[in-house]
Amino acid sequence: MRNVSIMMLGIAVLLGVFAVVGVRALILNSSKQAAEVQAIQPVEMPNIVVANTSMDFGAEITADMLREIPWAAADRPEGSFQSIGEILAGEGRVVLRAIAPGQLVLSENISGLGERATLSQFISQDMRAVSIRINEVSGAAGFILPGDYVDVLLTVDANNDPRQAATHVILQNVRVLAMDQSAEGRQGGATVARVATLEVGIEDGQRIALASSVGSISLALRNVVSAVQGIGTPVRTIRFNDLEPNQPEEEITESLAPRDSEYTMMVVTRELESSNERVIRDETEGASPRGLGVSIDGAP
Repeated sequence: MRNVSIMMLGIAVLLGVFAVVGVRALILNSSKQAAEVQAIQPVEMPNIVVANTSMDFGAEITADMLREIPWAAADRPEGSFQSIGEILAGEGRVVLRAIAPGQLVLSENISGLGERATLSQFISQDMRAVSIRINEVSGAAGFILPGDYVDVLLTVDANNDPRQAATHVILQNVRVLAMDQSAEGRQGGATVARVATLEVGIEDGQRIALASSVGSISLALRNVVSAVQGIGTPVRTIRFNDLEPNQPEEEITESLAPRDSEYTMMVVTRELESSNERVIRDETEGASPRGLGVSIDGAP
């Protein structure tokens, strides 16, 4: 009986070993087959359309502006095109946002079939485009370009009295949509514009309209980092008195020298000669002038 138990235990151990070995072989075989299949089937690389040359805002798209390159299908961005013919089919398209050479051509950056480039396609949802009149001074000497961010300043001169003038910051971190009639940001050097178009909310548009009627508006160009991060700076209204430099408090030091009011004229007699002398007045009753060691009016 005991031998039978030992035999059954040995058989069970042997079967367990065979099961482990078999499962391990099956897993290795499956992994090998998967690797072989992956090696046989290469990654799908269909074409995608990119800009062949610089494509400026408003330009009509032609075939020589585009080219096709291989691109992994799994990494295709939404709104991309597989072929140039897909873009040029039907009526012409125009560029809505400037595209650099080698950059992907996406549907959001070009118009639909037959559409023309309009400023309204640049405006974010629930925002408005408001234009204000500027000059070379209020427009930062022409260095403000579409796509930059600015602060809007209002200067009010109440009753034409400079002493009552004040400058307020009414808006911060506002995006510039266009300068004059150009919405293209890539310009050569500074260009002085007469009108700036800003992207604002409806209430901010009302503020700008009201500010234009009560004072003069200026634009302050923001640093690109603070603009991207949306950093706002605590500000206050600057008034006429703020134009005066801060004067340090002067230390009041009393002079030890006698003042003119402390002198008086007296007749001074020295031996037999008399003369008029300027001497220090002594306010003490019955006292003689201070520091005088000579006889006065003949008195010894």
